[in-house]
Amino acid sequence: MLKLIKRFFNHFPRLIHLKLLLTNKWEIAKNVFMIYKLLKKIEYYQPLYNFNIFSKKNPQRKCIDRADTIYKEIVSWGNNSRILDIGCSLGYFSFFFAERNFLVNGVDYHSDNIKLCNSLKCFNSKNATFSTENFSESYINNLNCMQYDIAFIFSVLHHIIHEKGLYYVKNLINKLLDKIPVLFVELAVSREEVSTVWINSLPENELAIFDLERVDITLMGYFPTHLSSVLRRLYMVKNKVISLGGIACNFVGFRTLAYEKAPNLCRKYYDCGDIFVKQYLLDNDINNLENIIREIGVYNSLPKNSYIPTLINHKINHKTVEMFFLKYPGYPLFDWFIKGKKVLNHEIFKSLIESLSFLLDQGLYHNDIRLWNILFDGKKSYLIDLSEANSYEVESTKISLQWIIKEMHYFTCYRMLYPICEAPKFDISILSDEFKFFYQLLSSSRDLRVIFDNILNYDCINV
Repeated sequence: MLKLIKRFFNHFPRLIHLKLLLTNKWEIAKNVFMIYKLLKKIEYYQPLYNFNIFSKKNPQRKCIDRADTIYKEIVSWGNNSRILDIGCSLGYFSFFFAERNFLVNGVDYHSDNIKLCNSLKCFNSKNATFSTENFSESYINNLNCMQYDIAFIFSVLHHIIHEKGLYYVKNLINKLLDKIPVLFVELAVSREEVSTVWINSLPENELAIFDLERVDITLMGYFPTHLSSVLRRLYMVKNKVISLGGIACNFVGFRTLAYEKAPNLCRKYYDCGDIFVKQYLLDNDINNLENIIREIGVYNSLPKNSYIPTLINHKINHKTVEMFFLKYPGYPLFDWFIKGKKVLNHEIFKSLIESLSFLLDQGLYHNDIRLWNILFDGKKSYLIDLSEANSYEVESTKISLQWIIKEMHYFTCYRMLYPICEAPKFDISILSDEFKFFYQLLSSSRDLRVIFDNILNYDCINV
């Protein structure tokens, strides 16, 4: 054993992230010893994530193929999504996604598996937690609704079908879908060439465990196992309807980031067909409740218009606030720029000025004019996010618009500290005639209303 630990520390700088050099080496040695001890007892089903030098035998299954397939699907949803890894085994998937900043809780009814996962945490992301749990109706009943965004259930359910029956598992999945909107499920099939005790308990159609009227199912791929030449299928299973703030909503998808590369905030955004739902999570953002209530008041004060999304409902409880909007077309202008899509900048800018002019008519300043707060549908732009809107200027509208002009010209985004205090410094002679005119107007001491009217009445053909 001492030789094993010595070997570990000889390889330490190459094998472990540099920050672990600052940790207690004896704590690491204790976890190494525990992992080595547990490997003699447990089923070596998965590779040990970031820890693969201590066993000459290979794990029964590789996992990177399934992990990569799922990651490509969900990365755009936001990498701070919360994942429940049911039957986490040796924690490969939990650590894989935790390393990519997802928040993961792995559960398994084998206590030794959980002990090994907790020992592996010494060498992996702290975004993964583990607990010994039996996947059952009572466990699901104790979950909060929407506590997790995604659940993984990989090659688990055939064991429960054998023990409890098909009806029990179908009911179990329905209960889980009441709490978690998206499942990734890998299923054993009755065609597998095995002599295991569970094979004769499986339904002919593996999808019989799902209520097909309540879910949309997407086949993600086929993956090999150690038991049979028959490939197992991995499915994404999504609720057609979810409950948000106690209101039943059609469910298309969600994301935890307002736009690509956005900072991780305590918010979620749900696409519900014709409705768009912005959800604040108060468990991490309770101090922001006063601002949220003010934002709701601002939306409710606006007359019917075609510039700002219409707030049609809101719900507040001790854990979340949901704001329900009629969905506007398009995507944040920031995303268009990130994807390299060309846009008609002067048309976007004029639409933006129309929206700001509308707000000014209501005695409001937006106070957060950013590329990610401008929706663009290919023809027209719309202004979103009134969380900073007020009857006074927190940051200069003129300076903010000067930055927008520079960003549109260079087709890029500059992240500035809030509020913006200084105008951008660059040679405006490189701007097109119309944008040069707009920029000079914004640099003047003229009243904002006069500047808006001049921009909206500008005819680029006759200049």
